[in-house]
Amino acid sequence: MARMTDTFFPQLQLDRAGKLIGGLGGEKSRWEATVASLGTKLRHVVGDVVVSSGVVAYNGPFTPLFRQELLDEWFGKMVELKVPHTPGADIQTTLADPVQIRQWQIAGLPSDAVSVENGIIVAKARRWPLMIDPQGQANRWIKNMNKECKNSVGETAGGIDVIKLTEKDYLRTLANGIRFGRAVLLENIGEELDAALEPLLQKQTFKQGGSEVIKMGDDVIPYHPDFRFFMTTKMRNPHYQPEVSVKVSLLNFFVTLDGLEDQLLGTVVMQEREDLAEAKNALVVSNARMKTQLTEIEDKILRLLSDASGNILDDEVLIDTLAQSKVTADEISLKVAEAEVTERGTALVLSQIRHTLFAHTRTRRAHYLCAYSYQKGELPLHIQHCLPIQH
Repeated sequence: MARMTDTFFPQLQLDRAGKLIGGLGGEKSRWEATVASLGTKLRHVVGDVVVSSGVVAYNGPFTPLFRQELLDEWFGKMVELKVPHTPGADIQTTLADPVQIRQWQIAGLPSDAVSVENGIIVAKARRWPLMIDPQGQANRWIKNMNKECKNSVGETAGGIDVIKLTEKDYLRTLANGIRFGRAVLLENIGEELDAALEPLLQKQTFKQGGSEVIKMGDDVIPYHPDFRFFMTTKMRNPHYQPEVSVKVSLLNFFVTLDGLEDQLLGTVVMQEREDLAEAKNALVVSNARMKTQLTEIEDKILRLLSDASGNILDDEVLIDTLAQSKVTADEISLKVAEAEVTERGTALVLSQIRHTLFAHTRTRRAHYLCAYSYQKGELPLHIQHCLPIQH
């Protein structure tokens, strides 16, 4: 029996040593690449954050062309002042979460770059959003997104209340939303806001009896941390006074021809190559899930290494965790390669569809019909009619 134990134990140690070397070998190369990537990002973080902050603070009201001009001007100034930054960085590369963007688009956020940028600003800005939305696309997105949302602790929270300034009891509905942590959408506003909204727009909360409260009129209302407030207007070109603009995050959701083209392309891909769109969405979710798993495994490895004492080969949990980390890293590498192939296929399909829809001599007619169908909420059903029409 002793002889069997003497034979088995060294073999076990040898197997574990092989796993340890294999696991740490794979981790070394991956961690070195991660350190190099993080070092580059750290050197550029100042300029990238400046650009993202400028976009969140200033770009919201403007058209896509003017937003790009602002970015080009900022990049030129950073080059002149030698501020380190990532060339071509924008709010999507710095602040975007691909999984969250996919959820927004499922809820109705258009797929063009400007709408995605607006969605990021809504999520990141400190001030409540006021959306210029003549086509109603932001209105639909906000309603769908807040039908069933998660609160700060990950539990399913209550839906959304829709109010108008013309309603008699809209302030009561708003107060209940503040008290119970619901989302509230104030729609169809004009160029002036009710003075009763001032404390809410300024977020003038204070502590009373150990709880956070806000005073609306004569009432002191408990301020729930999960409360969310959105405003939309159907006016195409509103002129808000500076005292209004500084209190809200003004966002332009007006659909331009370029934005309409991007949205049409996304819709056509869903109809013509649904398999490609679904594969891309599945890869986004899968990559996010596995990256989360990999981060958790990395944290566990570092904790086990710091807590290890004595012979490291005796720590079976550490050895198995290293092996699992290597398997997960290999899976992610395969998924990333699949995602690149899918992206190239999607780009090719988009190029073909773009040529078919928009490179025709009767592009103007197609745009008019698409804009009409989009405004009526019938775009998905009438996408085939957006092809040039013979008269």
